[in-house]
Amino acid sequence: MAAIPSPPAPRSRLPLYLIVGTAAVAVSVLLALLLSGPIHAGDKEVRVIYGGWWNGAVGDEEALMNLHERGQHSYLLDGFDIIAHVAKADGSTDELWVAIIYDDHVVEMGNTTEPYGTVFLDHSF
Repeated sequence: MAAIPSPPAPRSRLPLYLIVGTAAVAVSVLLALLLSGPIHAGDKEVRVIYGGWWNGAVGDEEALMNLHERGQHSYLLDGFDIIAHVAKADGSTDELWVAIIYDDHVVEMGNTTEPYGTVFLDHSF
């Protein structure tokens, strides 16, 4: 007489730390993709990522652009001394990211979650 197969074992739930860890890795990868998006080789870029309104100045030794923007923006620059001074224009604790990118690589990056927080970056090439 053939043995009766046992029923499959019940599926166990994934531990919370595994779910949170996986989500953190996914967010990190997404952020890396956003900060290393396609630009032309040799270009210098300042990229700002924030869901709300922000103010700031972005530029190089030739000129600074005074900005009042919302959301993600990128600015291509030609100079040797790149400056990005960006401040949240609201009391949100959402994260503001600013990066200086050269030749598809992030060379300087900063962030803040402080209400009305500021990120100041500069980089000399």
